[in-house]
Amino acid sequence: MNKSVASSLLAMHALGNVAAFLSNPAYYAWATFSVLSLAICCFLVDKQVARLVVLAYLAIGLYSFIVGMAFSEHGQLSGLGVFAIALVFPPVFYMVYRVYSSKSG
Repeated sequence: MNKSVASSLLAMHALGNVAAFLSNPAYYAWATFSVLSLAICCFLVDKQVARLVVLAYLAIGLYSFIVGMAFSEHGQLSGLGVFAIALVFPPVFYMVYRVYSSKSG
């Protein structure tokens, strides 16, 4: 498998998981598994892109956590919360594109 494909799949896994799992308090522990994917992705890409991916990971995680706390009803996201989480996926896909188009480290 090409390094660009592998690193972009790992970035998609890490960013997608942190977006989905940090929005629900019942799944906070599952979000920690995405750190491994993030670490491997950052190892495969150059330093500048790795910093960008880590910043995106932290920003998306914070955003998802805030959305989960603000729009959670009876242990689930409300309709507005689901919409707010869906808004985070265009930046996730952009980051995956940046990782895929970068030169592998």
